[in-house]
Amino acid sequence: MNLTPLRTSLIVQHHHQPQVVRVIEHSIRELEEALGRLAAVGHLFHLAEGPQPPADEWPRVMFHVDSAPNGRVVNSEWDFRDLGGEAEGWHTTLAGAQHADGVKTQFAGRGGVGVRSLPVRVNGGAAGRDLAAEAEARQRTIEQWKLQRSQNNGPE
Repeated sequence: MNLTPLRTSLIVQHHHQPQVVRVIEHSIRELEEALGRLAAVGHLFHLAEGPQPPADEWPRVMFHVDSAPNGRVVNSEWDFRDLGGEAEGWHTTLAGAQHADGVKTQFAGRGGVGVRSLPVRVNGGAAGRDLAAEAEARQRTIEQWKLQRSQNNGPE
């Protein structure tokens, strides 16, 4: 591969920055060596200016903490849906799968026992009215007890 035109073009752009020119020369030399080594084993490449074109989205490796901790090649979006997708714990990285599993375990509670101390909002209906009436009766009982106690103690 002839990288002389690339080297010349980059040096011309940065001709007034000697440190950058030195980095360009060093990088082009390393690039020539690396591409030469790859060509020696039968892999020929060429450089194209600009960002890399987007790669095909599929196939790709997907991870699941239990089913595929080392990854599994999924060939298409339909295969991914058949596996259950992200709803079933499949992620594009092992770290993402481990994090999701940790969050799921954390919210499951200790030893599989769910959190029972969270407040509950009772919807309307007969059950809701019964609970509300029971709470009101309990509050009246408490108020009556406080009133009786203050009357029995009298002024000090």
